[in-house]
Amino acid sequence: MSTVAKPQRANSVSSTLGLERWVAVVDDDEFVRRSLARLLRANGIVAQTFQSAQEYLSSTPTTGPACIILDVHLRDVMTGMELRERLSAQGSLPPIIFITGQDAQELGPGLPGLGNSAILRKPFDPTVLLDLVLQRVGLGPANGTV
Repeated sequence: MSTVAKPQRANSVSSTLGLERWVAVVDDDEFVRRSLARLLRANGIVAQTFQSAQEYLSSTPTTGPACIILDVHLRDVMTGMELRERLSAQGSLPPIIFITGQDAQELGPGLPGLGNSAILRKPFDPTVLLDLVLQRVGLGPANGTV
């Protein structure tokens, strides 16, 4: 039986992450972007939202995010997987939490080795997402129990 650690809350996370550490939310669905940003901010995590891979690439500050929450199926010139490949090729690949409405099996061979990434199927438990974010930014248990 796996256990889920409770995420740290409010000021303790933002003060530990610092203002230069933030989480990017890249999703073409405005409701999803706003909801995830509110969830992160309510838990003291600095969040910035992007409606497309192109917007992310063109407006990411020099200090990139500590983690990206990325929709696999962006309706854009570039999908979430293509954005991951682009960032990897540039040598600037932060940990990624992919979100999708499809089962992982349905994603097929287009899903590369994840490394320090994870996949969550919509709808997902917000506590699980928070735990994954905290793990990816080095503030949660790294034992993969989520």
